[in-house]
Amino acid sequence: MNMPAGMPLAEWQPPEVTMHFSINLLAWLLVGAAMGWLVSRLVRLRGRRPLLLNMAAGMIGALLAGLWVAPLIALPEQVAPPPSLDAMAVTSLGAVAVLVVVDGIWLWFRRLH
Repeated sequence: MNMPAGMPLAEWQPPEVTMHFSINLLAWLLVGAAMGWLVSRLVRLRGRRPLLLNMAAGMIGALLAGLWVAPLIALPEQVAPPPSLDAMAVTSLGAVAVLVVVDGIWLWFRRLH
């Protein structure tokens, strides 16, 4: 559900859960898990951080980006299948952003011990 121009953020309601929204939600989670795996391979994090943590962080980032960032930047309606490429790009960026934050926190905790 896109937010109409001029609508305060406090009045915005998330899209109602339908089968089409569930398909997009599943796609966002799969993209997030794939981005977590891909980032761990590209940056060679296998020994530094568990793969499941990377995948979970990617899924959380993709979910946050798909639910809150995509409607705020006025992407087309996100409840109709198939998931749009621009929405997948936003969820990928959200996954990478959360992975960067998790990596920073992980390194900070490692330096403390």
